[in-house]
Amino acid sequence: KVDYANDQITLQCRDNLNKEYSLTADSLLIALNRNGRTKSLGLQEIGVSTHRDGIKVNEHMQTSVSNIFACGDAVGQQHTLSRVGYYQAQIAAHNACKSFWQKSSSANYSNVSSYIYALSPIGAIGLTEQEARKRYGKKLLIYRYNYASFARPQIDNTTDGIVKFICDSDGTLLGVHVLGYAADTIIDSVRIGENFAEQFEDYLFELRTSPNYLDLLWEAAKQSKSDTQQGAISTIIQFLKDLCLFK
Repeated sequence: KVDYANDQITLQCRDNLNKEYSLTADSLLIALNRNGRTKSLGLQEIGVSTHRDGIKVNEHMQTSVSNIFACGDAVGQQHTLSRVGYYQAQIAAHNACKSFWQKSSSANYSNVSSYIYALSPIGAIGLTEQEARKRYGKKLLIYRYNYASFARPQIDNTTDGIVKFICDSDGTLLGVHVLGYAADTIIDSVRIGENFAEQFEDYLFELRTSPNYLDLLWEAAKQSKSDTQQGAISTIIQFLKDLCLFK
């Protein structure tokens, strides 16, 4: 509930434990999602299936009518960023116009990020730590770094920040979460589902004019490489021990 009185806004809130509390503020920002205008297109008359938020499509951006494709806000998926719409448009255009010898393109949303522009920007891509533990168990590699430990934030006076990297035991990057300046640069520089260390193994040898925010990525990737190598050595040693005990 939102009330406005005496030039002040009061919000009545309820948390996930059903506990109620209130917040007061001078201004209220409401961010709304976008929905494509599809109701007046006569889609049902031509057999194109829809759902509550838009047009139903498969991974090829193909509708229930095989020669009709859709993308962007019109399909009403959870990914409504403009660059995702552009990505979908390329897939739809390729599949709609491809020659018979060409393969169909499929949409892959594993590297779609979310971002909140604020005084302290928030960026996320991939799984949360809770989601990763549920899917992969407790054998995860988690790396957390404060901005204050790196040179570029010190230079820019943007030291209030933290970044977390989530990898499986083999060093595959599962998720990245950033609270701080240049969060978009950091999350747009990684590839979820690929080995973290291999993505940045050449970073040290590239000549740069000055420190930058990708140093946080490289530091975590370097540590991930070290941990996975140690894990592999430990596995070999344990195998040899078990082999000796078996004999």
